Amino acid sequence: MQNNSQFLIIIALIAYSAFRRVMRALDFQKYKQGALLFKVGLYCFVALILIAAAALNPMSYLFYLIGAITGGVLVFIAVKNMIFEKRADGLYYRTHVWVEIAVLVLFFARLIYRFYIMSQVMGVDASDSDAMNKRLQYTRDPFTSFVFFLLCTYYIGYYFYVYKRSAEALKTIPEFVEVKNT
Repeated sequence: MQNNSQFLIIIALIAYSAFRRVMRALDFQKYKQGALLFKVGLYCFVALILIAAAALNPMSYLFYLIGAITGGVLVFIAVKNMIFEKRADGLYYRTHVWVEIAVLVLFFARLIYRFYIMSQVMGVDASDSDAMNKRLQYTRDPFTSFVFFLLCTYYIGYYFYVYKRSAEALKTIPEFVEVKNT
């Protein structure tokens, strides 16, 4: 019973953070320079760790490259459809809703897939090493490599662009007027 309650707590935390992320994707986010730079640094750190860890499995570099290219395409689309809005309490921004939804769907598909694989691994008897090795082989899947690097590339590129463009937006956008990026 204790294991089930811990599992439910984890699912509840993931569901809550997913709900918050979806709500942020659909609404304007307030520009906070410090938080934005922290996120860029954090995603760069994660990307460097992923690149270093791929030395153990060099085939991962191919999926990182595909993820980076796909993330770059999503950044391009997001930037072209980005909206800045100046309000009385500061600058707000929002990306293209469909791009953000696509990124979220990829993330949640990967998360659900990993939960499925881990539930398969947890159900195997530890004394059956052949079955355990077969199941553990699926935990090093290329889809995870692709999605992680896509997310890192997308958020690094997108947040860096928001940071770069914010100073110009503050100067040129009159208050309470919506301006689409061109």
